[in-house]
Amino acid sequence: MQLRTKDKIYSLLWNMGTYIEQVKKHNKVNNKPIDPSVLLKANRDIKYIRRLYKDIRRIGYKNYRISREELLELNDLYTLYRIDLDIHPQYEPPRIRIHG
Repeated sequence: MQLRTKDKIYSLLWNMGTYIEQVKKHNKVNNKPIDPSVLLKANRDIKYIRRLYKDIRRIGYKNYRISREELLELNDLYTLYRIDLDIHPQYEPPRIRIHG
């Protein structure tokens, strides 16, 4: 697995945490009202992502193998839980190192 994939998973984890925080405080994210059932799904999804990230850190990103299906699922989750920083300027995303 490439290091940028690990960074993308970390970014997804941050977005999901911020998404859940916004739903709990305001019942809306990105100026869209959110149904409480979505919060239950988000909590289930963030547990999965946390476990995945811990496994990657434990095994090491170079030795961890991730399937194409998992990557596609992560991309879908990222688009679902992405925080629009133009609407929420109070948040600063995590710094991702540039690897060359």
